[in-house]
Amino acid sequence: MHTTDFASNQMPQTMNPHEQATQKLPWQLEKRASEGFTGKLDVVSNQESWTLLFCLGRLVWAVGGKHPNRRFRRIWQQTCPQVALSDFAQLEAESSELPCYQILRAASRQGKISQEQIKSLVARNCQEVLFDILYQEASQAVIYNASPEGGLDKVATLMSGLVLPRQVLPHSEETQQAWHAAGLSQISPDCAPVILHKDKLQQATAPTTYQVLVKVIDGQRSLRDLAAATQKELWRLGKSLLPLIQKGIIKLKEVADLPSATTPVKPKAKKTAKPKPSIACIDDTPEVLKQMEQIVTKAGCRFVGIQDSVQALPTLLESKPDLIFLDLVMPVANGYEVCSQIRRVEALKDIPVVILTGRDGMVDRVRARMVGANDFMSKPVEFEKVFASMKENLKASQASS
Repeated sequence: MHTTDFASNQMPQTMNPHEQATQKLPWQLEKRASEGFTGKLDVVSNQESWTLLFCLGRLVWAVGGKHPNRRFRRIWQQTCPQVALSDFAQLEAESSELPCYQILRAASRQGKISQEQIKSLVARNCQEVLFDILYQEASQAVIYNASPEGGLDKVATLMSGLVLPRQVLPHSEETQQAWHAAGLSQISPDCAPVILHKDKLQQATAPTTYQVLVKVIDGQRSLRDLAAATQKELWRLGKSLLPLIQKGIIKLKEVADLPSATTPVKPKAKKTAKPKPSIACIDDTPEVLKQMEQIVTKAGCRFVGIQDSVQALPTLLESKPDLIFLDLVMPVANGYEVCSQIRRVEALKDIPVVILTGRDGMVDRVRARMVGANDFMSKPVEFEKVFASMKENLKASQASS
C-alpha cells in the first residue's frame, strides 16, 4: 500500500493548520517514527528527489540530491579520516544498490570504523538531506510517497547506525533557519564560488582572510565543501561571502557531482607563470654590460652579465640562458674562441649566439659564422637593434626546442 502526501508553500485556503502541518517534513518523519515504519519515503520537488530509508521507525540512510557522492566523501573525511575511501573503489563500482551504504557496511565488517563513527556518518548524511528537503519545501511544492516496499532488507541494515528522526531533524531545521536568516534563501549551498576580481577581493578583505579565500576557492568546491575544509558552519561561511557575491567580486556557479564517492576532489591546477627568457652578455666593458642590462630588462627579460671571458662557460652552464650576446674583442679569450667553446659543450651548443663588435667587416662575419655564431651586431648597442635581434633569435630558439 502506498500513501502519497503533497506539500506546497501555497496551501489551499480551506486547509486547516493541522492539515497544513501534515504536508511538511517534520510531520512526515514523526508519522513514520510513531508507526514503526519499515520501508522508504520518496520525496520529490520540481528540481530534486531524495529517498529516506526506515527500519522500525528509525532512519537507516538517505540518498539523492545534487551531490550524493560529494556529500558522502565530505562526511566520511570529517568522521573517519583515518580510513582511505579509495580502499573501497572496487566495491563501490560493483555495488548496484546504495554503493555508499555498502562501503559503510564493508568498513564496519572489517572493523575499520567504530559504532560511534557509523552512527555519526548516518546522522550527518541524513541531516544534510533533511536540510535540502526543508530548503526546497520553503519555496516550492514537495511530494511525499511512503512505501513499505523497496526499502533496505533488515539483514543488510546496520542496526548500530539507526537514528530516530527527532535526533537529526532539529539540527537540519536550525541550519535551514540560520541560512534563511543570513539572507541566503536564494543561494544553494551546492554551488561553488569563483573569484572574479582578485584585486577587489584584496581591497575588500583583511590580509589573512584574502590569503585563505584565494587558497580555498578554486571554482570546483561547493560552499559545503569549503565549510568542511575551513571548519566553519555552513551558514556562517555563506554569510561572510554574501557581501562579496553581491558586489560581483565572487560569483556562484553550478558544479557537478563527483563520478563516484571514492573519487577525490582534485584542486584545479594553477597556471604557472611562464618564465621570462634569460639573456646573457659576455663583454669586458662594464659600460656595455650596463647598457645591455637596461635594454634586456626593459624588454621584459632576465639578464646575466659576464665580464671575464675565462668565467664565461661556467657561468653559462649555471644560468642556461636562452640567448647569448658575445663581444668579439676581449683579452685572454676573444669572441671567436669563446663561441667555439660554447659550440663544443652539449648543454650550450644549441643556444643562439650573437656577436657584438665595432668591426663590421665581411671577414669578421664569415669567421663568426664558421665558429657557430647565429648573428652579427655592430656596436654601439642600441635598444632597437638589440630588441630586434632578441625577438628574432629567441623565436628561432623556441622553434628549434
